[in-house]
Amino acid sequence: MDKSFLPACLPLVGGAPGTGPCRAAPVFLSPPVDAGWHPEPVRAMRPGRARCVQPASVQPSLVGRTPHRFHPFPCRASYRGICTRRRIHVCHARQTVPADDPKRRMKLADYLLQTNRRIDFKLGIRNVLIQRGSLDLVVFPGRLPLVSCLMVTRGRLFPSRFAVECFQRQTYANRELVLVCDTPGTEIERHCRELNDPRIRIVYPDAPSSSLGELRNLSLRAAQGEWICQWDDDDLYHPQRLDLGMAICQSMQTDALFLSRWLLWSPLARKIGVSGAREWEGSMLARKDSIPAYPALARGEDTAVTQTMIAAGRVVLADAPWLYTYVQTGANTWSDNHFDAIWKAASFVETTENYEAAMLAAASTGPHQAYAHACASHHGAMLPVAG
Repeated sequence: MDKSFLPACLPLVGGAPGTGPCRAAPVFLSPPVDAGWHPEPVRAMRPGRARCVQPASVQPSLVGRTPHRFHPFPCRASYRGICTRRRIHVCHARQTVPADDPKRRMKLADYLLQTNRRIDFKLGIRNVLIQRGSLDLVVFPGRLPLVSCLMVTRGRLFPSRFAVECFQRQTYANRELVLVCDTPGTEIERHCRELNDPRIRIVYPDAPSSSLGELRNLSLRAAQGEWICQWDDDDLYHPQRLDLGMAICQSMQTDALFLSRWLLWSPLARKIGVSGAREWEGSMLARKDSIPAYPALARGEDTAVTQTMIAAGRVVLADAPWLYTYVQTGANTWSDNHFDAIWKAASFVETTENYEAAMLAAASTGPHQAYAHACASHHGAMLPVAG
């Protein structure tokens, strides 16, 4: 892996008060990740006027300050979006872009991977926010530890085969897919054996009626990698999902990474957008020894694990929604009402007129078009022909 993301370092401009331009842009001073003390980043309103940063031994403890808590995130809508280089804000949660201003209307392509794209991040230790800023692309000559992608499935060919295809498209070389099927002889098992990929291993539980939490624990025990990535069978993943994720984790020396936003997609409803900001449990990429045991629950088993990891370890939340597409197929573990609630809190919703263009942009790095037709065929629906 020859690339990674590191905190952006902006030089301080200006000297003594009054020596800089009167209308100079604010300077964002980001403290080192491992400086020994963890102040909030400093914003100098004018060159040469930055306040002094004191060590933690002088400053009051961050733990006792509610605004500095790493979790939960600020709930105000103004904190949920990102800003483009033109400083045009995206649609925030529960808001829409004015229809009479087409120049300010964002598109899904603005949320996908682009040249010189920065990633906003929040870094926390034991539930306390210690740093926030942007990540730049730099050379990182790190090693490539084995990453085990853990996929639990009931054996259905759709949509699991698309998750397997996304695994095979990954640019990160040292990886394996641990496929846990609740019963042997399933369609997805036959499909994987036909692929004859030595990186894909199939595991079965002792009891076919095991809960989803118990199946995840089984996949953890079967994983051979030093790092673990949750790989849900009904979602889609960018080819650089592992590559960029491991670059962030290794360069920032974290125990785990979660995405703060991801793409939302309903093929049957022809809706696509970007979620609101929170820690999305399904996007976990973490050291194996930092993951606690999953509770024996049929659903929601990963919520308690995520909260425990954030409260006990060094965790980074990265705003890279293009890395993960959360898909509503109509046969998900959670009901449609669950997806509707997530959709209502979305930070961006693509318009109906731009849906086809958005799908073409998303399909440039994933099997979105084939997934949409397979979903329509599975449910006996007909997709309209583009054009």
